[in-house]
Amino acid sequence: MLYFLYIGFGRTISTGLGTGGFSLIPDGIPLSLPTNGVTWYWFYNTANFATFIPFGLVLPLLVNVRFPILIGVFLVTITILELGQWATGLGIFDTSDILTNALGVSVGYVAQAIGRGKHPITTATIVRLIGTVTALTIATIVLFHVVNRAYDAVTRVELGDEI
Repeated sequence: MLYFLYIGFGRTISTGLGTGGFSLIPDGIPLSLPTNGVTWYWFYNTANFATFIPFGLVLPLLVNVRFPILIGVFLVTITILELGQWATGLGIFDTSDILTNALGVSVGYVAQAIGRGKHPITTATIVRLIGTVTALTIATIVLFHVVNRAYDAVTRVELGDEI
């Protein structure tokens, strides 16, 4: 994960503090179905979501932690990492990324809560977890695809319209 945050995608340290920029107002959760084909933008945003699912899936199995504590610690940690990207110029501080990452952790947490239940970890439990993660991931992507399309349709301004 640290590789992708600070080294991957051809990142190089810039000369000035915060030259990567920042985006404080999220413009939505950038998850969608690949209706225009698998583009780099689609892959990046889907990976930004999927990469964090294991954190929500595995951490509660290793440490007995409830969701509010897990998501709170995660949000503080990912915010610090995003600030690190901004400060080094290796990326931008983007609240949409933070929300997408947190959504991935949330899907992982819900999947382990539903898929594992009170069962011990067995092969059957792992298969159930994989199925639950897959179903929740697809449902989340479809949901945000529909929500983003509806939002775009409602907020679209035609040329000549006054605001």
